[in-house]
Amino acid sequence: MHHNLKLLFTLSALSLLGYRVAGQITITQADMPSSGDTLRYSNGVFSATLPFDLAGANQIWDFSTLTPSSQDVESYKSSLQTPYAFFFFGLNKYGRKIADTLGFSTFQFTDVYNFYKKSNSAYEVEGIGLRYLGVPLPAYYTEKDKLYQFPLQYNDRDSSGFKFTINLPSLGSYSQVGYRINEAEGWGTVTTPFGTFNCLKIKSSIFSADSLNISGFPIKFNRRIVEYKWLANGQKIPVLEITGNLIGGNFAATSVRYRDIPRSNTLTSPPVAAFSANPVSADVFQPVSFQNNSSGNLLQYQWTFSPSLGLGYENGTSDTSKNPVVSFSQPGLYTVKLRAGNFFGTDEETKTNYLVINDPTSSAPQISKPEQIYGFQNMAFSAPDWLQNCHALQLISPEGKIRSANLHEHNLATPGMPLPAGIYVLRAIHGRTAWHKKILAGNFRE
Repeated sequence: MHHNLKLLFTLSALSLLGYRVAGQITITQADMPSSGDTLRYSNGVFSATLPFDLAGANQIWDFSTLTPSSQDVESYKSSLQTPYAFFFFGLNKYGRKIADTLGFSTFQFTDVYNFYKKSNSAYEVEGIGLRYLGVPLPAYYTEKDKLYQFPLQYNDRDSSGFKFTINLPSLGSYSQVGYRINEAEGWGTVTTPFGTFNCLKIKSSIFSADSLNISGFPIKFNRRIVEYKWLANGQKIPVLEITGNLIGGNFAATSVRYRDIPRSNTLTSPPVAAFSANPVSADVFQPVSFQNNSSGNLLQYQWTFSPSLGLGYENGTSDTSKNPVVSFSQPGLYTVKLRAGNFFGTDEETKTNYLVINDPTSSAPQISKPEQIYGFQNMAFSAPDWLQNCHALQLISPEGKIRSANLHEHNLATPGMPLPAGIYVLRAIHGRTAWHKKILAGNFRE
């Protein structure tokens, strides 16, 4: 009897050990997409409460609460089915459209494809194709972008560079150079609405610079992107992927997506528009990432900024992107509106004076003796010369809070509740210059 119990204990221990070892999967080229694959995924809404940064051995990642807002399909096509067939020619050449449009202003590229190659050692991007003014412009990477290096196991870490250049007819060139760091920082199980999988969690940090050389004048855009990916055997694309920008050392998510089945009725009602930005106070030309938190089966988006001059969309985004990245060349207060629509209706969210864009290079004049203002409800005073023709006004309270301010017929007024007594700072912005003056509000004199 004692012998049988010992044998039973040994078998149970081996069974448990076998289960735990089975959880530590290895990713190989067999787990990557092939030509002809069509892989469906759902887009979800990011929440800071999601355990996206959890790492280590034998973890449990629970994303079962994700709600699909829309769906799409990644289609991996033979090169013969793409606009760049005669350049990426061969049975083992296949590509995927990564963007309908890329670029900004008049420098818009369309039909942007990545072309892939997989082997026992790596899965990599070997070429890119895009159209400029309707002309197909393909190019091979001079340094291939190694998305994954095999075999890929827990605690593996690798890095690689990538580089390509495309000549633009009668214009100049477009190039990209950078490097990728992959870290297999965790293993365990991940649960999404699609199911539960043994997985390997990969953190990819991508640092790149996109350059346009126009008639000898270079324009450069730097990007710092972080991707968290949960890979499972046989799923071809990550069962879950969270992507974002690294801004000031902080991660700002721009997309959440996961492998899924067709869901014909994710929502049959109009969407509810919602968004946030990071940061909400930035310097001129500093990228601001917008997180679209709208709910519903969304088909289209429209972003509007007021004032609209001096806007620049970055990282291939535009005013119709789900999560645009925007920079501002002019300081001031910006009102942001998001319009979201689907087959069942539309909805809008507007945040007035939501963004504060500063110019750190401008120097404020010396603050003079406070202007004196009397009354609380409709405080007003004759505007001095330095206040004329400004395009944005801020009234900063003694606690540092920003209140809106308006200039009506050369008089300053604050809408809403009466203004508490105290010394305020009035900030007037004109072009790339800001002026600051102290304002004394209340029924008293100095």
